[in-house]
Amino acid sequence: MPIPKRRARPSKPRALLIGALAAFLSSCGRGPSREESKAPVESPPANVPKPDVETWKNAALKVEEDRHEAMGRQAKVDIPSELRHYANRHRFLAIQVAESREQELQTPRDYPELVQLIREGGLVEMKALGDDYVLYGVGSSATSAPFTHYDAQRDVDVPLYGGYDEFEDEYNRLAASIDPMASQVALWKGERSRVPASQKRRRAILLSRIRAGENQIADARKKMDRLAWYNQD
Repeated sequence: MPIPKRRARPSKPRALLIGALAAFLSSCGRGPSREESKAPVESPPANVPKPDVETWKNAALKVEEDRHEAMGRQAKVDIPSELRHYANRHRFLAIQVAESREQELQTPRDYPELVQLIREGGLVEMKALGDDYVLYGVGSSATSAPFTHYDAQRDVDVPLYGGYDEFEDEYNRLAASIDPMASQVALWKGERSRVPASQKRRRAILLSRIRAGENQIADARKKMDRLAWYNQD
């Protein structure tokens, strides 16, 4: 009876090479997991010093870790009676307003007033990372849009620009957006006029697009008039 030949084992360097190749192929097409990357969902605020970035990330990972408990509105939190709101929330807000007036606390109505309050020491900056806290998600909704001034007499927010050229650029941008939309609205109106009355759904969709386009044009013109009122003087 013939005896089968025993397969030779691959040498150690060859075995290591095969194992490394298998690990490489198994990872192809798969991005690093949260555990591998160790990167939090939220990015650190811009004011975190570079030496503290990794510390902030580690703190953020602790905030994001799964605690196997209900979150958000489903979470059950025991609130001390001293910190609970009144059953009537209007009463709670009224007491807050009355106390702020008694203390003569200044409430900024727009960003310029907020800047002035900060310069006067009425507000101070809180560090993004402390010994027993971390600011998580604060400022994540900030945009590059210009600051605004609130005109109490006209009850409008007015964008503030660094110079006349910035105002002119925004005014021209709004003006340039009107003609393309007006042309599109005209096409929709023409198409709707050719759709039979029996096709109610199609006519309703076109009417919705027409109204949305007309509202966009009206909004652009309204913004142009407002900008011109405050900047062309």
